[in-house]
Amino acid sequence: MKKIILLSVITLFALISCTKEGVFNPKKKLSKTYSQFIALGISGEKELQQIFEWDGKLLNAIKDKDGVIEQQFEYNSKKQLVKITNPESPNYYVSLSYNGSKIETQELYMDGKLFAKSEYTHSGNKITEMVISLDAALLFESPKKMTEKLSYFGIPKKMTEKLSSHAAKFPSSAQKASLPFISFYAVSLDWSGKNISKMTIRYSDEILSLLEGDNVSDWRTYVTYSYDKNENPYYGFFGVSGELPILEATSLSENNVTSEKFEDNEGDSEVDNYVYEYENKFPVKRTYVYDSYSFIDFYEYE
Repeated sequence: MKKIILLSVITLFALISCTKEGVFNPKKKLSKTYSQFIALGISGEKELQQIFEWDGKLLNAIKDKDGVIEQQFEYNSKKQLVKITNPESPNYYVSLSYNGSKIETQELYMDGKLFAKSEYTHSGNKITEMVISLDAALLFESPKKMTEKLSYFGIPKKMTEKLSSHAAKFPSSAQKASLPFISFYAVSLDWSGKNISKMTIRYSDEILSLLEGDNVSDWRTYVTYSYDKNENPYYGFFGVSGELPILEATSLSENNVTSEKFEDNEGDSEVDNYVYEYENKFPVKRTYVYDSYSFIDFYEYE
């Protein structure tokens, strides 16, 4: 099951339909989400997952099932999200910066140190590219550990394996101090109206310069999306859904994703499908089936 966090890292973050990115003001506001797992025909309990706390039109916090804050949100005078914190982990936070109405960067700090960053390029009012940078210390891990850590942060596994297999080409540990941060991957976005139709993930130019002559420049992972015609309750949400600060299609797009097709240029592919139930054009239930297992999400609104 290939789940690429394109995101947030990450991530579930988003692009909104109005002219100001970073403002999340949906037509219907989520209040609670639940999940249920069905294995081999045996249903698990429907369990509360998240509680959404609103202050007027602004989302103040997201809490877990026990009422403990997972994400606390801070805004600028334009009501754009500028910081995401977790009171339980004060040294972990995400910082967002804008150029007027458009997002420029999202940065993830851990223990007070910049660990991951996403930088965005626009064409008109739409994001067309993201470049994801990470702590360069990952380059000095063993190939096995590098693959494990990059995969954990949502990078496609085959791409991390190919990258780690070229580890001997990376700078020596003696150069580590002069290379504290490095871009790893770039993500290009194609659009169809207000929905992302395709994402293309490739190695960054900085990584390719380190691997010059190793024939990895053409390696790609593609994700193609299909949608319904109903309202996406996460449209415009810049909160964290994964480990990396990165926008992803499930909230970048105006409508709800009904299928994701994952492909690479070696011919491997996989399709994930989602089935929804709605009330007043908003989803109240989403089902994803994988082999003999069903993963069900439920949505409640204010």
